[in-house]
Amino acid sequence: PWSIGEPQPELAALWREGRFRSEVLDAGCGHAELSLALAADGYTVTGVDISPTAVAEATEAAAARGLSDRASFVTADITELTGF
Repeated sequence: PWSIGEPQPELAALWREGRFRSEVLDAGCGHAELSLALAADGYTVTGVDISPTAVAEATEAAAARGLSDRASFVTADITELTGF
């Protein structure tokens, strides 16, 4: 239900307003539409999600779009993040 095939509107608005800087940590990235859009725009993005399936699909999508050099994904619980 969370994936709408594009970045969530509220986050897309922040992106358009230039609120993202430098490297981006997308906590709870899901299928990573925001991460992938930001990577396509030149940002370096790390997406984190607790779902291994979502992370695998995001990783595959990044590779298919030629974005693996700017978008990486990790399976982790965002309530216990370390090292980011």
